[in-house]
Amino acid sequence: MAGGESLLRRQVHVVPDARGLSNQVIRCIYEGQDGSLWLGTAGGGLNQLKDYRIVVRSMREDLPSDNVRSIYQDAGGDIWLGTSNGLAKIPVRGKLVHYTTKNGFSSDLIWPVLRDREGDLWTGSEDGVLHWFRGRI
Repeated sequence: MAGGESLLRRQVHVVPDARGLSNQVIRCIYEGQDGSLWLGTAGGGLNQLKDYRIVVRSMREDLPSDNVRSIYQDAGGDIWLGTSNGLAKIPVRGKLVHYTTKNGFSSDLIWPVLRDREGDLWTGSEDGVLHWFRGRI
């Protein structure tokens, strides 16, 4: 169950930095389709918590920024990140794709990322709302 409903039925555990979190400041939390938790941090990149293990993905690997402001997983399983340096798509297969003002965005500071019923992507930035209609900005 996405959206956190299944989280309410589980026991709560605190995971300290010493056990693997890349940063204590968590900006966003998203439950993935497989039940894993995705944690966007302020300066530590993206943390995935699955089966009591933490996998960290940061600028050292390929993220455009270690400041992850929002997380969204689409129906195909791709992970979308709103960051302080644009929008990042982590596809199920293949390499990370990075979108910025060079691709037509009005700002590189991306906050929320969501898809609507028609499959269009919406993001919010410091300059307003961006509607990405069927893959076009």
